[in-house]
Amino acid sequence: MRGADRLLHNLVAGHLSWGAGDLIVTACCDRAGHEPLQAQAVAVVGAATWTLSSACDGFPAVRAVLATALATAAPAGITARHISGDACTVRAWAVASPTLAPMPEAEVFSAYCTDKETGEPIPPEHDVTYRAGFPIPVL
Repeated sequence: MRGADRLLHNLVAGHLSWGAGDLIVTACCDRAGHEPLQAQAVAVVGAATWTLSSACDGFPAVRAVLATALATAAPAGITARHISGDACTVRAWAVASPTLAPMPEAEVFSAYCTDKETGEPIPPEHDVTYRAGFPIPVL
C-alpha cells in the first residue's frame, strides 16, 4: 500500500489540509469468469482532521481500494468534497498508476450531474462548485 499511502499524503498536503469534507475512492476490478468487483470507500472528516497522518492511518478502506486499483490497473477514481460554510467544492481524479490524473472541470460536473441509469442530465447540487482536480506529485 506504499503507493496508495504516498498518493494520499500528496493529495492531502496539496489541497485537502483545510475544511471539512469527504474522500470517495471507487474501483471496478475485473475477475475472470465473474462479475466485476466494485468497491467504494468513503472517509468523512471534520475541519480539524485533515492531516497527513490521518490520511494514511485513519482511512484504511480508502487506502485498500486505492491500493487495489493501483496494483490491478482497475478503472478507478477518487473524489474530494470540501465544505466551507454553506459552500462546497468537488474535485476528482482518475487513478492512473502510479499517480492520480486530474479530471477536467467538465468531466467532474458531468459525473455528478448525469443520471447513471438513464444518462439524462440532473440539476447540480445547491451551493456546490465542480472544479478540476489538481496535479498530484509522485514522490
